Amino acid sequence: MRKRSAAPYSGWKTLQRRLVRTAWRSLAASLMVLAVAAASLNPVPAGAGQSLSVATDYWPPFRIRGPEGLGGIDVDLMNVLSKRLGIEMKFEIMPWARCLVNMEGGSVDLMTGLARTPEREVYVRYAKEPYYMCAPAFYRLADAKDGEVGTYGDLRGLRIGFTRGSAYFDPFDSDEGLSKVMVAQEQMLIDMLLEEHIDVFVGTDCQVDYHLRQLGLLSRIVKTKYHPDERIKLYLGVSRRSPNVALFDALERELRRMVDDGTVDRIVSGYVGAGASREAAAN
Repeated sequence: MRKRSAAPYSGWKTLQRRLVRTAWRSLAASLMVLAVAAASLNPVPAGAGQSLSVATDYWPPFRIRGPEGLGGIDVDLMNVLSKRLGIEMKFEIMPWARCLVNMEGGSVDLMTGLARTPEREVYVRYAKEPYYMCAPAFYRLADAKDGEVGTYGDLRGLRIGFTRGSAYFDPFDSDEGLSKVMVAQEQMLIDMLLEEHIDVFVGTDCQVDYHLRQLGLLSRIVKTKYHPDERIKLYLGVSRRSPNVALFDALERELRRMVDDGTVDRIVSGYVGAGASREAAAN
């Protein structure tokens, strides 16, 4: 009996294998397309899995010591940035001057509430635009016997309190002819004024006004008639020596989105009222 040829059967098996391989290739290509599409709809945050150290002090309403820990405008802003970018923010609390020293050395990554100065530009990479603005102001006792401060010249001869490491305005910052009394933290200035260890103090209005309101001192401590024309712009800044400086662009871009989409104003209004504005209200 003639044996049946196996060739047709072998050819069919080969065809089957080819069809299976082709099907798997098509499926793999389809899955790749779906993965790319899904990634475009749900992109991995720019800094996912990384952490940044944020140097800060207490500076209400931007950084507030609360019963549940650190809070305030800047902390809320950093928490939103953390969620949007997938970056863990680790706050390190210290005096303001120490914050700046650590930024210069690169032992911390970033700070908020920074005024922009040529000296700081050397070691701080600033965001292009501020996220908020305040104004420098001088404060005195409502019943002060020394008379009103109506002009810059009236400051001469007075004991003027100021916070170490803060930038206010020129010519005040560089004026060596004034009698200045330096303190470590801005809140100390209020006690010193009440105890008449100083005659006036300089501060940023959005911070000092908030603090006086919380303490019920708006009638006892008032602004002088002299108001500097300058505005103090508050910036986010990253240490140029930070090992995470590569994340700066993502931080700046997302913070700008938060300003433009109203997130910053909504956070601020929760602390100082709905009438506050980035343009009206900054260390």
